Amino acid sequence: MKNVQLFFKVITKKVYLLIAFVILSYMTSQIVATGTGLISDSIDAVLVSKVLEIKSLLMQISLLILAAMACSIIKKISIESYSISLQKIYREKIIYKLGKLKYDYVNKNRGEIITKLTSDIGDLGKFLSENLPDIIYSLVMIITFSISIMIMNYRLMLSILICYPVVLLIGDKLSKRLNELAKNRKGKYDELTDAVMDAVGGIEIERSYCLYEELTNRINIIAKCILGNEYKRNTYQAMANGLQNLIKWFPNVVCTIIALVEVLAGRLSVGELMGFVVLFVKLSSYMSELPAYINDGRELFVSVNRIEQLLEAPVEKSGNYYLKEIYEGRDVVGLKNVTYRYEDNSSRNVLDSINVTFKKGTTNAIVGESGSGKSTLFKLLCGFERPVNGTYELYGVDFNKWQLDKARELFAIVPQNSFMFPESVYDNLRYGNEEATMEQIIVACKSAGIYERIISLPDKFDTIIGENGAEFSGGEKQRIAIARALVKNAPIILLDEPTSALDVKTESIINETMEEIAKKHDKTIIIIAHRLSTIKNVNRIIVLHKGKLVEDGKHNELIKNNGFYASLYNKEYIEKEGENHEDQDSL
Repeated sequence: MKNVQLFFKVITKKVYLLIAFVILSYMTSQIVATGTGLISDSIDAVLVSKVLEIKSLLMQISLLILAAMACSIIKKISIESYSISLQKIYREKIIYKLGKLKYDYVNKNRGEIITKLTSDIGDLGKFLSENLPDIIYSLVMIITFSISIMIMNYRLMLSILICYPVVLLIGDKLSKRLNELAKNRKGKYDELTDAVMDAVGGIEIERSYCLYEELTNRINIIAKCILGNEYKRNTYQAMANGLQNLIKWFPNVVCTIIALVEVLAGRLSVGELMGFVVLFVKLSSYMSELPAYINDGRELFVSVNRIEQLLEAPVEKSGNYYLKEIYEGRDVVGLKNVTYRYEDNSSRNVLDSINVTFKKGTTNAIVGESGSGKSTLFKLLCGFERPVNGTYELYGVDFNKWQLDKARELFAIVPQNSFMFPESVYDNLRYGNEEATMEQIIVACKSAGIYERIISLPDKFDTIIGENGAEFSGGEKQRIAIARALVKNAPIILLDEPTSALDVKTESIINETMEEIAKKHDKTIIIIAHRLSTIKNVNRIIVLHKGKLVEDGKHNELIKNNGFYASLYNKEYIEKEGENHEDQDSL
């Protein structure tokens, strides 16, 4: 119901253009009816008096044709302007909404969102620019011609009213069934998009694990469901087309016979008979096309509903608070008794009663086994997820009170999978700080260890990266992402295992760079660590285990405590030693 209300709210915008279209459609139909009346009267006049004022008739018909042309042109401009305006409103709403959608919703509905932004947007445009105008125009023509026939002879109008409703009722039933099948088809296309994205996005795993057949079967099963749905849809569509022909021919036969009876009874002149035939042909044409337009409209309106479901999807909460300047002495980030669990697994806490504070000018590492909650904590710090219980504070203020855009200006983020836009290296580096100078960009690239690689390229910083950084290796993309975070020059830098694709030496250099930046520029740096050996010199190490904060301190302190961190570190050391021995044996 909300979807329908939203749609009607949108179509009332620029409603004067729609009203102009309706008025001009009515004027066009009246011109046709008036012209038909002139010809009808002229035929009767010739039969009675054998006289026809041909010049006067031609003059009147010519004026009517010119008026009809003018109405048609202005009518077309009005409805096209109306349609474009509505599409613009929808697109602006969608673009705005995309930037506000909850992270969790986007993550779970990627295929559905992509389908809505491609296929459904196209159907929306078709509905607004073609289908809706056709329905309105047909209705105006049907009403106008029906009134003209009613004035001419009410018995003829009654015969039309008797013939059409039964056939239209059957058409309505078919239309509803087609609408259900259209919904099924859209849902299956969402699943197909998801499957194709998995096949393309996971191509390395697919080929290395020989999963081609399994993924192909998955796509084939969905494709067969779509095919079965389309067979049913085509069957009902064929029935609807047959019904359209029935609407054309059955009333034509019945009404023509009744018209002849009226002529023989002297209640209808020959001229009026000719006028009735002209009007009835046009009326029956619009009457037969209207069910098809309604069928198409119902099917296309499925896309309108799906788009409006996207517009009603949950959004990130945002407050109004922001800092004009960063005050000295404040804790930068504070988590107070924070608990988090995913909605689809409410029985297990991914993070359980976390209490931790991060100070200005410090480098901090968060470590733990896989599944300990490190990445979830990263998402909380970024504001992508919100605590179920407890409070997340940014500069001493509850994050829920912060204006999201202002809060995120304070963060530079390097995620686990570094995304690159298919633009130049220079453009990718300047996202987040478009006022950055080339000197600042070069310094950041040198700090991230990517400068030499960039200047070795033929076009240097103007090199087009390609789709998701296709021109660079995984390690090089991570270095560009780190340089991009440094260029942003935000007071807080969050890194989620940013050096996992780098060698130990490069990782150590980058971590040292981060420590130096924290000291010199009072940055707060929080690293989700991959290798424990490279974070020994950070100011603080937070140790997570099964969602709980189990240890907190510096490397040497934690090693002396001989607790969970020490066991992780020793395990990594033993594995590293084993690899070194294997390398020596191979030599």
